[in-house]
Amino acid sequence: MLKNGFTFNGERKPFVMTISKKRTYWPPVQRSLLDIPKVPGARLMHSKIGVRQIAVDVEVEGANQESLRKRAEELARWLITDEPAPLIFDDERDRTYFAIVEGEFDPTELAMRGYGTIQFICPDPYKYADLKPIKLYPSSSPTIQNVEVLGNIETYPVTRVEVQKKLNFFALVTGDDYLQIGEDAEVDQTIIDPETLVFSDSMAATSGWGQATYVDNGYIAGTIASDGSSFYPETFGTVIQPPQWQGPSVKKSIGKSLSDFRAEALVELQNKGNRTGMLEIYFLGSSNQTVAKIGIQDRHAITENVIASARIGDSDTGKWIATEEARNPEWWTNFKGVLRIERKEKRWTVYFSPIDSKGNHTYPRGSDGSLTYFDAIEEFDEPITQIQVAFRIYPNTTKADMKISDLKIWELNQKPATYIINIANPGDILEFDHYKNTIKKNGELLLGLKDFASNFFALKPGKNPVSFLPSDAGIVTISFRERYL
Repeated sequence: MLKNGFTFNGERKPFVMTISKKRTYWPPVQRSLLDIPKVPGARLMHSKIGVRQIAVDVEVEGANQESLRKRAEELARWLITDEPAPLIFDDERDRTYFAIVEGEFDPTELAMRGYGTIQFICPDPYKYADLKPIKLYPSSSPTIQNVEVLGNIETYPVTRVEVQKKLNFFALVTGDDYLQIGEDAEVDQTIIDPETLVFSDSMAATSGWGQATYVDNGYIAGTIASDGSSFYPETFGTVIQPPQWQGPSVKKSIGKSLSDFRAEALVELQNKGNRTGMLEIYFLGSSNQTVAKIGIQDRHAITENVIASARIGDSDTGKWIATEEARNPEWWTNFKGVLRIERKEKRWTVYFSPIDSKGNHTYPRGSDGSLTYFDAIEEFDEPITQIQVAFRIYPNTTKADMKISDLKIWELNQKPATYIINIANPGDILEFDHYKNTIKKNGELLLGLKDFASNFFALKPGKNPVSFLPSDAGIVTISFRERYL
């Protein structure tokens, strides 16, 4: 049988007994009025829903005074959060508040018990029902489905599209509003793919890769092996004097000479526990010269600090265009994510980001296009013909575990004068967060693709007619929490 307690941030404490709660039936409604001389009453200017406040009177139990004090510390660890967290009461389990603790907890202590009040505030003043997913399936012609919202106030959905065909645009339509990315083509316009995949290696085997002969900061030694899905350094060789970074390196032809290209790889650098490691990917020209390289490294034996970097040109005359680290070092500790570099005409851009277990890019650098270099005098315009991967550690330090997987290179296609580009391919996942006003493709934020006239619309209480275009784009899932005052 449920007690008259509560769960906060997914936890509840058996030593906390709820005595009473003070919850308003709805959040405060604030009105702004304009008083006009000689006119009865006032004019309503605007209204605002204020911050909801919830007071919970509790009893904290302990075996003795020392136990009570320790439980007070545990209470602080549980309740004090940096961001609002889910708050669910046992007598209202179908509603969730998003709350944060305010003020202090100053209990009256009697023997082995403490009596006091926990003050919660909800910056988002609404109550939420459980997440409700609605699936819309592809069809040969547009089909309208009524999505019913039972809450008493509009709510903002998250729309997920499992793409099943090439798309140059996608639009979600409801009533007199819509959200669109890309551009619908006129009948006489050309639709093109912006890029063509020319090199793809799943790193399932080392066959086809040959021994590299040069790295620009250390020695080549040791061997690389595959675990069936990734390359990893099997050995690093005996220590070479004088000591420098050393480890194995292999290279491979990409089968084509590329000027405009985009390349990316999934990489891991497990540096937790004061481990050192250096992982680099070189892009070579026909004469084995370094055209560009990207990589991540932890060069510190005491601290844990992952740095991602990119350079164009060789070590003597080249230019570093990125040397990045996370704003909080912990964000990139045990880095597992993507490294990307692109050259389009004269512009170089790079991008680095960890990827979480749900496929979302977290704490990226370069997603806003800031890691860019414009090669105005075409100093670094040599075509690339080969790819090289290298792992290194510094002798007599604890080595980080490193991997490279799913290495791909695309050729950026030339565009005709009048064209529309494809923005998604079969297998891609598009996600639209109507509350955060964000668009993601395969977990990565997309910028600049949203149709200017479209909106991140809300779903209104009642039935909402919803359809999508193209009608055979894929499986569309609209997920939302109904909101209540």
